[in-house]
Amino acid sequence: NNLERWFSSKVQKIIEESIIVLAEDGVSSSVNAFKPQDESSLPVIICFPAMGVSAKYYRFFARSLAKEGMNVITADLRGIGSSSVRASKKNNFGYFEMVHYDWSAIVKAMKKKFPKNKIFLLGHSLSGQLTSLYLSHQKNCEIAALILITANSVYYKSRSEKRRVGK
Repeated sequence: NNLERWFSSKVQKIIEESIIVLAEDGVSSSVNAFKPQDESSLPVIICFPAMGVSAKYYRFFARSLAKEGMNVITADLRGIGSSSVRASKKNNFGYFEMVHYDWSAIVKAMKKKFPKNKIFLLGHSLSGQLTSLYLSHQKNCEIAALILITANSVYYKSRSEKRRVGK
């Protein structure tokens, strides 16, 4: 594959590791780490996926970034992929639980695993908004940067056209 050859320039060996993360409310999920052999001082990018998209979808993207010299973590949203819960009539959850419990647990676990590395948060689509919410509630934030991919802003004043809602 031409894309894979293009990205294979800097790092040849990528180590893949699955890490179980337990949230404060007892929900667990597995995050996937894609690491160059020497991960000691390399930046860490925690990738939160779009709604309904499994972390597995980002595997090629994560491996590509790892080959360029970054540690990449892919995480499933609550209720998707490796998450220990599924939405049902008996099990209801929303953005609050995802941001307050899941994001916090994942970031805390990765800070513990990579204590000297700069950590970047990447949010795709809905996770871009959720990651922004997460960061807005952090008092002593030790995140180097927020990376957004196709994340919309719902702030009404940012729109140039006027729209009438309702009657």
